[in-house]
Amino acid sequence: MISLIQAATAFDPEAATRAYLSTLNGAAREGGYWLGLWGSLVAVASYWLMLRLGWSAKWSGWAANVTRRRWLQPALYSLPFTVIGALLTLPWTIYAGFFRERQYGLMNQTFPAWLGEQGIALIVGLITTAIFFTVVFALIRRAPRSWWAWASGATALMLALMVMVAPVFIAPLFNKYTPMAAGPMRDQILAMSHASHIPANDVYVFDASKQSKRVSANVS
Repeated sequence: MISLIQAATAFDPEAATRAYLSTLNGAAREGGYWLGLWGSLVAVASYWLMLRLGWSAKWSGWAANVTRRRWLQPALYSLPFTVIGALLTLPWTIYAGFFRERQYGLMNQTFPAWLGEQGIALIVGLITTAIFFTVVFALIRRAPRSWWAWASGATALMLALMVMVAPVFIAPLFNKYTPMAAGPMRDQILAMSHASHIPANDVYVFDASKQSKRVSANVS
């Protein structure tokens, strides 16, 4: 195990990163830096449009008419909020997530396959957003002055829960996970895990190249 750990520590992540970046088209790499900003602006614009056109108020009234249970109303409100928000940002999502990736030779999926996975992600988003809204608005009712502090803590806890839940229940919706065959690679991964005091005894793999040519190695 010691030799395996030494081999792992000899790995130079900076050199590996530079080697990967050298395979990317310069325009793809530099333009990608701006995607996060433009995506945020598109999202903000869609939220502004929902407020400006009065859709948000209508959804709130609809939720109140459907049920008198105040704790359930935010969850109902989140349904049209999430769906309409996804539709408003869909042109940008298609460009950034599919056509731009294909333009630079990084997309391995057909458009129907990619769109199908977006549909799965939307269903997951409907569930998670409903839970998030329910919790946050319950805190607003309970602590109208300090809700922001409680909501920050609750958000951190929900994010931590998602980190634990996603690899088991969400990630398999997009890829098939299978046990890694016995061999040096499996032994090295488990050695690194045990050296970090992580009680792992199994390693699962999936074919991320089904979706993209981008770097796909991850630990969950």
